Amino acid sequence: MAERNESDLTAEPFQMVNSPAEYASAPEEPHGANPSAAAHDSAARIRETENTAPVHASGKTRLASPPLAEPTFLSRLYDLLALGGLLILSLILLAQVLPGLPGTRALWFPDELRQADILRGLLRGEWFELYLNGEPYQQIPPLYFWLMAALHKGLALVGLYVGEDIAPLLFTGTALSGLLMLWAVFALASGAARLDRRGSFAAGCVLLSAFGSFFHYANPDLLFAALVILSQTLLYQGLIRRRAPLRLGLAFACTALAIMTKGWLGLYLPLLSAALFCLWSGRPWRLFKPDFLFGLLFALLP
Repeated sequence: MAERNESDLTAEPFQMVNSPAEYASAPEEPHGANPSAAAHDSAARIRETENTAPVHASGKTRLASPPLAEPTFLSRLYDLLALGGLLILSLILLAQVLPGLPGTRALWFPDELRQADILRGLLRGEWFELYLNGEPYQQIPPLYFWLMAALHKGLALVGLYVGEDIAPLLFTGTALSGLLMLWAVFALASGAARLDRRGSFAAGCVLLSAFGSFFHYANPDLLFAALVILSQTLLYQGLIRRRAPLRLGLAFACTALAIMTKGWLGLYLPLLSAALFCLWSGRPWRLFKPDFLFGLLFALLP
């Protein structure tokens, strides 16, 4: 029995498989045909396919993917909107929240009433200590209320808001917090997940569709979530580099603002994600480099 030559076999771990239709229409192999010649012909067909297949950047040959379906009107429209990216998403969000601001609803939820009372005390000049019903209130840091008071002053300067009604001010702050949240999610999709413009646009659309009701509920949670997401995105971009003092400094600046918005949870979430990422990537030593440690020290100062 004749032995096969090694040159007759392919070195690739896969073999070409015809479709059922091609298999059924293929002529039968004559009786007594040389199996070595058949193997040689199969190897030649594989080499011919490899010569025309796209080559990956690593040098490995990949089989050509099937042709994409003809683009539809909706797919073309989506591509056109995705070109606008963050601008289009911001306009969609503003279209959701701006029509309701002139005739804003009353404050219904207990959290909204609590925030309104604290903010009234802040607007009377009590900047360094929060009060609720005349009593000192220390269950939440003051950054959110400082920003609301600064927004009140800014809107009054341009004549857009003058009065004692707190509801329009709170809902305007919620709309701006939602805008920051949208930008943070877009930055996470494009800067950390490395999605293209279509994928990043899809991430923004999912946020607007799933959390639209939160943009009409006055609370500091949107601001807090936006700061945490920005911190995690910048931490990722800094930790994948050997040295990134600017990115890590900005990351821990966002962490410090998150701490001043809702407490130490603003530190625990980014720090835990950074530690897990470095352990998972096999580089725990990255957490002990000076740029990370100095940034962490800066976040702990407030």
